[in-house]
Amino acid sequence: GKGTSGPAAVRREGQTSVDLFARWSDGTVRQSRWSSPFTGASMGWTNLGGRGVDSPAVVSRRPDILDLFVRWDDGTIRSKVWTVARQGWWPDTTEWRDLGGQAASKPVAVSRNAASIMLATRWVDGSVRIKVWDDVRGSWWPSNETWSSLGGSTEGAPVLVMRGDGHMVVYARWVDGSVRSKVWNASTSQWWPSQTGWISLGTP
Repeated sequence: GKGTSGPAAVRREGQTSVDLFARWSDGTVRQSRWSSPFTGASMGWTNLGGRGVDSPAVVSRRPDILDLFVRWDDGTIRSKVWTVARQGWWPDTTEWRDLGGQAASKPVAVSRNAASIMLATRWVDGSVRIKVWDDVRGSWWPSNETWSSLGGSTEGAPVLVMRGDGHMVVYARWVDGSVRSKVWNASTSQWWPSQTGWISLGTP
């Protein structure tokens, strides 16, 4: 679309549908859906509201649910959820839930399993902060509006990678130009090398 600002977030549903999410020049997030067969006509964009300052992040932990995140102009991270059961967005098409924060980068999100999401961002102090959604709790950990610090002196948004063994790897670019990482150990429920420690992978 002519009004988009920054790269779009993409979510594929099977082999027949693709959802595109982009931040518009007015700060709103817009959604465009492609379904096979594609005729070549304009897909159009649905206004989901918002005051975003970065590209949104989208994750689908199950086929029937979609979580969308964006950094607000006040530094908070906001979210909304689409479900098959609701056939629409919660809390509303143009409303967003406040997850708190003092973010200085776009959010990144990854599905840990069918019932859990890890959400991360760079804080204004350079640290990486996370929070975790769990269906069993029915809320975010450590709370709906607070975040857990993983330490760090980073630049830019972190990267999350979910491994097949249940371990989560976090990568971040340090202020000295090096790339550093840490790992969530699913078997011990602890971070390695420590909660706020990182391992340097050198400078590219």
